[in-house]
Amino acid sequence: MTSQFVSAIFYRQTDQQQNLDFYLDQDKTTGQLNHIQLDLLSEDLDPSLNIALARGLYSKIYSYEVNNQEDYIKLLNSDEHFFKFSAILKEINDCDTLIDGQNFKIYYINYNQFFEEKLPLHKAELNSENVQQQTKQFFQDHNIIEYAKQNLKAQKTLFCILNSEDKKHWVNMYEGLFQGFLQGENQKWITFNLLEMKPFEEELFKKIKGFVITGSHYDAYDTSMPWVPFSYDIFNKIIYPEQENDQKLLGVCWGHQAVGHGCGGKASRMPHKNFYKFRDQIKFNDIDVNDKLNLSKVLPQPFYSIKCHGDYVYELAREAKLISFSDKVEIEGMSIRNRALTFQFHPEFNKMILFKILDESKNLPEIQEIVQKAINSFSQEAYISNKYLNAQLKKFLAS
Repeated sequence: MTSQFVSAIFYRQTDQQQNLDFYLDQDKTTGQLNHIQLDLLSEDLDPSLNIALARGLYSKIYSYEVNNQEDYIKLLNSDEHFFKFSAILKEINDCDTLIDGQNFKIYYINYNQFFEEKLPLHKAELNSENVQQQTKQFFQDHNIIEYAKQNLKAQKTLFCILNSEDKKHWVNMYEGLFQGFLQGENQKWITFNLLEMKPFEEELFKKIKGFVITGSHYDAYDTSMPWVPFSYDIFNKIIYPEQENDQKLLGVCWGHQAVGHGCGGKASRMPHKNFYKFRDQIKFNDIDVNDKLNLSKVLPQPFYSIKCHGDYVYELAREAKLISFSDKVEIEGMSIRNRALTFQFHPEFNKMILFKILDESKNLPEIQEIVQKAINSFSQEAYISNKYLNAQLKKFLAS
């Protein structure tokens, strides 16, 4: 990054809409700003923040609009387009959160040569009519440049995504999904690829406050793949440490199954072969995750989320408590020693992911119908449920 560039993403949420405003400060003396407003979220696409931003910047750079289901499927299925999109998403996943407010979020983006060469912008004064009044007032009240200097020098809390997937359309996607709602200010997020089986450096491992295990198309109980038992060792080290610490772990789908099977429980194939259930009601037990969190008391009821899995946990992990269940799966969620939370369902999924699944199941009419129903209902019950749960997961990891 060249020293004269300071950049930020201003994300504002209201009851009706969500906006992403992209600012680049080019002159610290005059305060001139380059400005792009990205109206990214619609009823057709309801993505997480990082993916929304990547989609908006991608359309600006490459003049390729991603506004509906067809656009997104074309992007994911085309190497030419997808790897460019993935590169932009990677840039966003690597950036810092400067301010994490109740209804807004400011990202610091490394405005490197990639954006500098490919994203031509027009200069706009801070008090220009092109800048909306609410945004203008915010930037007048907050010296973003000085805040960036202070924030970037501050010691950051370290978090880690434990990636268990290698399909190309998930490259950087899981980081974007999870970091989009989990990352807060003064945090640094890194990704550790479980499939590569590279040992954690001990000093780095000790510094990590929270871990997130992604989903995967692999079987969590298939120990013939060396990286699977390798993963078990990491999970056990986090949940049952030799010396007590305050590390936390969140596992989703494969992560839930792998923690279950690798930490004293059991996972296997669902009784129904090729099991799919995309929208389901999840029920929560009145059990404290820790002294500050009881999900049954803070989540909306009934609670709906998106599910897509063929395996399941049928026996709890060691010292685990049953947090949630459904009519189809007895163990939808576990809490272990106030250190780990795992869920079979997908609190990180959004409509864009469902569109991809819909495309992949185009030769399965029955599945197509189920997925389409999930898409149609997602912006209502499932979106509201996930929004409340994700806020609690963010607090849990940082606690």
